[in-house]
Amino acid sequence: MKQGKRERKKIDTREQKDSFLYWLAFVGLWGLIFLPPYFRGLFFNTEQNTALIFALIVFSLWWFVKVKDEGVDILNNPLDWFVLGLLLSYIIAYFGAVNQKLAIVEIIKYMLYFNVFWLASRLVIDYKSSVSLLNVIILSAVGVALAGIFSAMDWISIKDGFVDNRIYSTLQYPNTLASYLLAVSILALGLWQNSKKHYKYGYIVLTYIMMVVFFGTNSRGAFLLLPIMLVLTLANPWLKYRIEAFFFWVFVLLGSLIANNGLIPNIVEDKIGLAWLWFFIGLAVVIVAQLGLNIIREKGIIKSELPQGKILLVVMIVLIAISFLGWQYVLPEDITNRLATISLDDSSLGSRVYWPLEAFKMVKESPIFGLGGGAWEASYHHFQGYYYQSTQVHNDFAQTLMQVGYVGLTFFVGLWFAMLYMGFRLLKVVDDNLKNIQWALMVGVISLGAHAFIDFDFSLSAVTIVLFVLFGITAGIYSQQYPNKTWFKGATVPVVVLSAVFIILQLVLPITLAIASSNASKGLEAYRSGNMEATINYFEKARTYDPFAASYRIDLANFYLSQGEEVKAEEYLLAAVERDKYNSEVYKKASQIYFNLDNIDKAVEYMELSRDSNRWHQETWNDLAQMYYYGAIMSMESGDYDLAEAYLNKASTIPDQISAKMGSLGEWENSLWRSNRLRASADIYLYAGIGNYFTDNLKIAEEYFNVAVKSNNEALWWLALLKERQGQNQEMAELYERAQAEHPEFENNFHAISNMQEAWWNR
Repeated sequence: MKQGKRERKKIDTREQKDSFLYWLAFVGLWGLIFLPPYFRGLFFNTEQNTALIFALIVFSLWWFVKVKDEGVDILNNPLDWFVLGLLLSYIIAYFGAVNQKLAIVEIIKYMLYFNVFWLASRLVIDYKSSVSLLNVIILSAVGVALAGIFSAMDWISIKDGFVDNRIYSTLQYPNTLASYLLAVSILALGLWQNSKKHYKYGYIVLTYIMMVVFFGTNSRGAFLLLPIMLVLTLANPWLKYRIEAFFFWVFVLLGSLIANNGLIPNIVEDKIGLAWLWFFIGLAVVIVAQLGLNIIREKGIIKSELPQGKILLVVMIVLIAISFLGWQYVLPEDITNRLATISLDDSSLGSRVYWPLEAFKMVKESPIFGLGGGAWEASYHHFQGYYYQSTQVHNDFAQTLMQVGYVGLTFFVGLWFAMLYMGFRLLKVVDDNLKNIQWALMVGVISLGAHAFIDFDFSLSAVTIVLFVLFGITAGIYSQQYPNKTWFKGATVPVVVLSAVFIILQLVLPITLAIASSNASKGLEAYRSGNMEATINYFEKARTYDPFAASYRIDLANFYLSQGEEVKAEEYLLAAVERDKYNSEVYKKASQIYFNLDNIDKAVEYMELSRDSNRWHQETWNDLAQMYYYGAIMSMESGDYDLAEAYLNKASTIPDQISAKMGSLGEWENSLWRSNRLRASADIYLYAGIGNYFTDNLKIAEEYFNVAVKSNNEALWWLALLKERQGQNQEMAELYERAQAEHPEFENNFHAISNMQEAWWNR
């Protein structure tokens, strides 16, 4: 029965390959694979939106043909379920998202991955189609590698393509570039194993180019991952010529390490000719090695029936011993120096352990479905245990957990388990060529996943697209061996209608967000030209087309406030806060708007929320101290002395609060903190001194003013007031004269406060 189904499947695939739309969709998928790495790794929203629209066009081409001819082909293998489940997890998480706009951005990304996976899994219908997609992945990666070299040589201009003697290329991040090139090199090995003699030269040369740049990234995590992945490529139980594959790696690595001895150092010294000489020396090594391997194979020296495992084990032990004893003499100097810095005491490595633990702490807010896409970026300042700046967790699994909770993480991790389950089932039934391909696919996704456990590789959608294409190829091969069940065959009209709705719903998001962004840009132009009416009109359109963004609503609140429309200003202000719940900057802007509305209570409340959402940041404490001061003065002016006293008391304790907060830092957090430490700044001492002055703690006030005056001359006026209150008129006069000379702009305020304070002291 199964054999009969497979025969029918072969007939179906031949019919598909004869379809013009099949090839049109296939070429479209080539573009979706090949191009993204050249658009900044598809890290930014604009490029992701464009990619989704293109993916949906390609998806539509083939989907409607499939539906019309065969019915609905969905949810036929474990990968189908996990990919769909992950997308639904992001959609569900939106409803509890801490930042609605970032949650929508992540949904768009996972819609893109879903479509790419579906295309790859349905367009792969035989061995040749799977090889075709893998070749596109390899050629794209080689282009990225060459672009990195050319950028380092200043032959082409790529922003951040070569930084600090490390190749970043078009991905603009060396660690992800290294992970990407390693995974694709593993795929190249799989195709090399299946290739005829002359094609082997091509694959070994392409792998050499990728590995040259792999080492040029100087990525410590990828370097540590390399030997593990190489062993896995050789661990294939069905591999016939294991020794040959082993020497493939030996010669590729030897050539690329030789090249790196002179490539980067000579590029840095602008000796481009010498750099290319080293590159071609390494290239010659791999070509000669391939020639030797071909001769050995032709003479029958390497045979599949030899005890290759035992021979290989002995060779590997010898090579590992040599490498262990003399690695620092074999590797290029920049690589040995980089490897020598690996230590748990290193703040970069320590952060990669600490930040995922922070993510586990954060997800407790919503453990089942998470805090929505982009949750880390939107809220890490609110939860962090010390001050750092990192919009990524540097662990894609922890970041996924925070975004979509344990439900979503189950689907995410399940992708790898489903891949391995399906892969091992395939390895039992497919021919030798497909065995080599499938093993390479499995090791490739393990490699990508392993590095993503210590970095944020999947934040670059170009890399994630490759991952989902590899999942899709496995699903496609699987469907040839274990035929899919077709749903709703014959029910063409309702299925087409539902499919059209599904596609249109996906198209709506990127298109409307693009329209919103366009209107916002026009609004900014109108604002710069002084046309407030047009500014508001454009931003209203942006707000309508993008109902998720807090930024448009904050801008509108400011615009309406400038027009005296206070009710609308507050309406948009509250709408912004609702859409971005842990954003310190949103709360700060809300505080400023309420201050301009003369609602000092709300101004103080929102500035406190701003501080609470970024407790380790110096500026938030400075702003809060200033707002307490403004609140106190405005309350005095209105005669609300109790409220003024409350604000003054809060201001006066800020230095102690900061001291206590810094004292609460653990030893680990102290060792990881790299930026300037949180401290009581001159401004904070000034406002805390004012708080103590008006609450009659004159000794502390004087102490704080004397600290503040070293960096803030406004403190001179307050010292003059303090001396006047102490009855030290001579000192008061000297300070007054000095203040007039050094900070004259505060004199009017000084006299106003001097006149106002009498009522305060007599209250």
